Amino acid sequence: MPGLINIPVEKTMEEVDNIERLLRLKKGDRILDLCCGIGRHAIELARRGYNVTGVDVSPAMLEYAKKCMQKEKVNCRFILCDMREIDFKNEFDACINMFTAFGYFDDEENKLVLENVYRALVPGGKFLMELVNRDWIIRNYREHDWECWDDTIILEERNFDPATSINYSRVIFIKNGKKHHREIKLRVYSYHELKKLLREVGFKNIEGYDRWSENKITIDTSRMVIFANK
Repeated sequence: MPGLINIPVEKTMEEVDNIERLLRLKKGDRILDLCCGIGRHAIELARRGYNVTGVDVSPAMLEYAKKCMQKEKVNCRFILCDMREIDFKNEFDACINMFTAFGYFDDEENKLVLENVYRALVPGGKFLMELVNRDWIIRNYREHDWECWDDTIILEERNFDPATSINYSRVIFIKNGKKHHREIKLRVYSYHELKKLLREVGFKNIEGYDRWSENKITIDTSRMVIFANK
């Protein structure tokens, strides 16, 4: 599949361990994996005994996720849908949104996504977001970058607009001698901006962590884990 990164299984296992810990999940809980991609978190959660629904806008990603699900012999429900258009009501005990899968739209539509999540959760339901921190980006901004994931080389050209907090990037994937590219436009948020949005939507008990630690978010926090209750 073009542009697919082989993320180590150990990383997924560690992330799901932390999701379970932070959300205090109970076996059989209904979990919404919003922007589930290839389903790496959804499938591992299902393997551990949770009732998981994965939603994504990419048909190719979901097809790959279904193949992985069948290979692992677990059951997930995968739905092709734009996150602005999900229409669940009081259906899930928890929702996760991982790997900076938030901020693809303008501020009003991003807020709509949060409203959809709030409506999808049962009273007392839990929401977890894992995403990049705008404050860290500003301090450490690099217009060009590269990294290597397993057998994939990733090159990225970036342009950040401080007036809108939108990061424009062109990502090139080189795998097995073949090159693919993606154009990404992402509105990046600081912790205080996300807290404000979550409160406006109705969420409470909002907490933020430096990655998966119990440390508070600072300007040196590169990735934020944010937790909230309906």
